Amino acid sequence: MRAELEALLAHHDHAELALITGLRAEGTAWAQIGRALGTTRQGAAQRADRLTTRVNGALTQ
Repeated sequence: MRAELEALLAHHDHAELALITGLRAEGTAWAQIGRALGTTRQGAAQRADRLTTRVNGALTQ
């Protein structure tokens, strides 16, 4: 059960990071992404950084 939950969370992290990365590539402002996530522009950027770290860590394990 734990492995299934970890796999689901990893999938969610990948999907969220891909969405944020895609929005940024299209020119969407951090402030707009932050509003959609219910946070500030700084919070959205920090979230993307944390996701990047987690996703990259998962890829190296």
